[in-house]
Amino acid sequence: MTDHDALYRAIIAHPEDDTPRLVYADWLQETDRAEEAEFIRLGCRLEAATPDHPEYVEWLARHEELSLWLATHVSGPKLKFPAGLGLDCGRGWWRISWRGFPKYVDFDGNQHHGVKAMRALATSLEEAFEALPTRVVCNSIRHE
Repeated sequence: MTDHDALYRAIIAHPEDDTPRLVYADWLQETDRAEEAEFIRLGCRLEAATPDHPEYVEWLARHEELSLWLATHVSGPKLKFPAGLGLDCGRGWWRISWRGFPKYVDFDGNQHHGVKAMRALATSLEEAFEALPTRVVCNSIRHE
């Protein structure tokens, strides 16, 4: 197992804890991925602070700037999940990220319904939660 894999597994094992994320950010910094490291650190800092913190607005603006820069220069992981569960991967990874990883996965409930679909969704969620520290599912409404 590589350092990257071990650090990533620690984040997944403790999705609410910032310590593994900050250790991962240090590793990113050491491997010449400073923007990703700063993005994670700022996300953690913003999560811990309140909006009335004197530097909150500055941190938020920098976080957004990094999100745009990363979306242009660094493609996120390509992850696919079955049963109507989706994730905006690639360049969209940074747009939906908080504390360095996606805030949520989407479920297209309009296209997948019934007991069989819900069983498939449960299996897909297990797969997603083993691959991401994300623990939120949103119902995406797609109009066709």
